[in-house]
Amino acid sequence: MMRAQVNPNVKAGEIPVIKFDDVGKLTLMAAAGGFVMCRRPGCYPVIRTMKEWRSLSDKPWCAE
Repeated sequence: MMRAQVNPNVKAGEIPVIKFDDVGKLTLMAAAGGFVMCRRPGCYPVIRTMKEWRSLSDKPWCAE
């Protein structure tokens, strides 16, 4: 069995769980190796890079 690699530079709870893009809300499901798995409510999961995830807004576009 393989063990997951732990990045010592990322502390637990450092990655925001909910982000927003121009379509709507995205919820983080998992993060590993510079990628995140996220999904919209009622949709299939998608994979994004950590750079893309961090560049998304923390607030809905209508609140800005």
